Amino acid sequence: MGENSKFSVGIPAYNTESRLKVMIDSIVKNTESFVQDADYKIVVGDDGSTKNVSEIKKVAKDYNAGYIRHEKNKGIPAIWNSLTKYNECEISILFNDDNRVREESKSWLQCLDFFFNNNEHAGVVGFPLYHVDLKTDKPSD
Repeated sequence: MGENSKFSVGIPAYNTESRLKVMIDSIVKNTESFVQDADYKIVVGDDGSTKNVSEIKKVAKDYNAGYIRHEKNKGIPAIWNSLTKYNECEISILFNDDNRVREESKSWLQCLDFFFNNNEHAGVVGFPLYHVDLKTDKPSD
């Protein structure tokens, strides 16, 4: 995850570090590097957490991720907007902390890169993710 990243991966967090850590792990473990460690950077957006703030900051620091914080909870659209404004990369990718990058999707970032390089008018693209059941922390169907 380098200084000259093309992709910024933004992840909002609110009052929990455990889901955030699992989400970032899924990105790191299930992403093949394709531009010599300069392909993406992760940014954590704390949306006014009232508990676990130091733990959320620690998760961001442990992964060398950027960190921004709203002093008050403003909701998902507001933190996504803040994550996008914080971004200095060419392309913003926004997740939630209850998503996981699928193990079989290790080339997801290369696929996005290919798509955007070959479709100059594209603005939004989806790709396979797991949505996690928050009670079991297992992928839901």
